[in-house]
Amino acid sequence: CGAYIRASRLDPFHTAPMMLRTPVLMLHGARDEIVPAASGDALYERLGRPERWVFEVGHELLIWRLDAYADDIADWLESAA
Repeated sequence: CGAYIRASRLDPFHTAPMMLRTPVLMLHGARDEIVPAASGDALYERLGRPERWVFEVGHELLIWRLDAYADDIADWLESAA
């Protein structure tokens, strides 16, 4: 991971600080094996600890069930705009 971070200039690890003044809602799958939870924790810190909703599922199930949270996400967007 360290070699990747050093080599990639456009990874969210590097671009997150540019978003510190932008409202961010982070959806985090605590059992995600595609985007490991530790990477999500690091991004959360780099983003300045924005609002984060943690789901006790993996990547696929979170994406598959995202429509169930559409109203909540829309409400968050409306309040953040």
